[in-house]
This record gives sequence, C-alpha cells and structure tokens, in this order.
Amino acid sequence: MPQSLPIASPVSFETKIIELEKRLQALEINKEEDILTLLRVLDTKTTERRGSA
Repeated sequence: MPQSLPIASPVSFETKIIELEKRLQALEINKEEDILTLLRVLDTKTTERRGSA
C-alpha cells in the first residue's frame, strides 16, 4: 500500500514560497555584486597595463 504524503497547510506552503523568493533575491544580489567586482578588477588590470606600456 503506497504511503500517503503529508498534506501541507496553505500557510506553511505560502511561507515556503516567501522563503524561496527571499533566497532567490539574495542570489541575484550576490550575482550582481560578483559581476561588479569582476568589472572593477578588469578595469584595474586594463589601467595597469596601459600605465606600464
């Protein structure tokens, strides 16, 4: 006999969705910061090369 899955209450389901949305937003922010950091590093390296050439 298959075991029945526990039925989640709508409140906990909604809470889970909100939690996941917050995590996704945090990931997007981290990605944006990583990209900005990479651009800054690239800009610094390019400037250093121009200065030494």
